[in-house]
Amino acid sequence: MCWNLRNKQYCIKNKQYSREEYERIVGELALGSRARIGELDAEFWGHLRKDAWHRASININTENCSGNYLTDSKGCGECYFLEDCEDDAYAMRCPQTKDCMDCSGLFRGEKCYEVSQSTDLNNVKFSIFATDCSDCFYVDQCVGCRHCFGCVGLKRREYCILNKQFSREEYEEIVEKLTEKMREEGEFGEMLPYRFAYNGFNLSLAAFYCDVPEGAWLESEPESEVAGVDGRDLADAEFGDDALNLVVNCAETGRPYKFVKHELDFYRRLGLSLPALYPEQRNKRRFGELMGLEGRMVKCAGCSGEVVTYWQEDKGFERIFCEACYLKEVY
Repeated sequence: MCWNLRNKQYCIKNKQYSREEYERIVGELALGSRARIGELDAEFWGHLRKDAWHRASININTENCSGNYLTDSKGCGECYFLEDCEDDAYAMRCPQTKDCMDCSGLFRGEKCYEVSQSTDLNNVKFSIFATDCSDCFYVDQCVGCRHCFGCVGLKRREYCILNKQFSREEYEEIVEKLTEKMREEGEFGEMLPYRFAYNGFNLSLAAFYCDVPEGAWLESEPESEVAGVDGRDLADAEFGDDALNLVVNCAETGRPYKFVKHELDFYRRLGLSLPALYPEQRNKRRFGELMGLEGRMVKCAGCSGEVVTYWQEDKGFERIFCEACYLKEVY
């Protein structure tokens, strides 16, 4: 329960203790009690709101960039979770990319547009789950392909349309006609529609970051045929291997889940209670502690200058600093 410390050990609430004192106090905290953990969590967030210093954004070694969680990048606008990137725009979770726009989950790409969950691409547009492809449009699950349009599941092919082989001349002629027709009908230039998604928006990583967009496909939550135990009724720290037989209903969503042996061993080793939430719900909570994706202007708590922060206003942080003031305070 410490904040803003550097190179410290055996501290509780930013107060220094000996190793013996630290271990004694932690041992008395009753961390195996779910109720006690809730109390400590609330107390810690109180310190984060009033006492902790928060940097306005988490950007490291960037030049001419806007967005957050950027590292070793330059010329990137409204981008998030990028590393070693250049001249990207509206990209998220796209390390080692250049001249890419409206992409998410792209690793090592150049001149890509509207691409998701793909690797090693060049000049690929409106595509998903592609690997080592170039000069492709509207491809899905293709590997090592060149000059393909509207193809699915191909490997090491080129000049294909709807998975059918053509000569280079035929390919170029047909693609020109297809794109012209798609432009007339307002289809070309848009990502694949939601119905092509592999799972519903609510069961995707996107739901961790964003509100449900209009028209998004929502997938029904799986239901258990076995009556489960309410997560709120789980025992605290003491439990046996019979917990492996439990079907537990998430305390927040009701979604069923079970435990595995090495998971129980982990909780026992640390003296923790069994979690009352479905695993993905726990992840959502953790992601909720990150900054958001919308910037807002605030006054630096150090110099009173205006600075863009991505900390949500409802987090209630009172000490948000510009980069210079934050480094001055912490170091």
